[in-house]
Amino acid sequence: MPYLSLAFLIFHIYIMVFVGKILERKTTFRGFTLLLVLSPLNISLTLFFAAVIGLSPQELGMTIGNFAWGISFVGLSIPLALISFYSILRAPAVWIMRIRYGNVSRPVPQLVYSWLVVGIVEELLYRGFFQGSLSKHLELSFLTVEVSTVIASFVFVFVHLGNVLMKAETFRNFRRDFLPRLLASFILGYTFQISHSLLYPIIIHNLIDGLTLTGLIYRKKQILKANHEILFKNESDDSSSDE
Repeated sequence: MPYLSLAFLIFHIYIMVFVGKILERKTTFRGFTLLLVLSPLNISLTLFFAAVIGLSPQELGMTIGNFAWGISFVGLSIPLALISFYSILRAPAVWIMRIRYGNVSRPVPQLVYSWLVVGIVEELLYRGFFQGSLSKHLELSFLTVEVSTVIASFVFVFVHLGNVLMKAETFRNFRRDFLPRLLASFILGYTFQISHSLLYPIIIHNLIDGLTLTGLIYRKKQILKANHEILFKNESDDSSSDE
């Protein structure tokens, strides 16, 4: 059954990429606008595959769960989100401008997706469906950490290699972000494991991605503004020299 869960996960990703490519050819949807349009299908597919393998709503995490543990991990994740935000603000301009995310000309779809939608879509798939199904059939743990949590955390990180293949980020950036992503993924997975609810991982995921993308857009605007001012100053100096 764990192999079936992995097969469904791969099939799910393939379907979403396939449909996304069709929409890119047939419509003007791109980037985060496309992700927003695809979100209902993404969620529906996850729920369908969960029903096929026999996951109950409770096993999928559709419950309040252990509120005390869940809200505690939400609180503990706030420093991580702030560190991510601060690292964006302090990163070299060259590195920032290589990132395809954070389009300053169309920030609204990006902010809506990162603050409200991404957590629902990805946590339902990777934590609720994949980790939930693994946990149901792999009753193994090390200290307080279930093997299903570890496996799902690594799978979630390596799926981001798709960003490299889609040229959404460089392999260098993927390597650089590997450990921070793994840490964030483990926190999300362990929060799901200990709270038995998707609510808290969704909040954490949206918080981290929302702050990161907000910082990225803000930083790109600053860089572009600074470059524009330098260019304007150089043009003014050239005009003065000609006179």
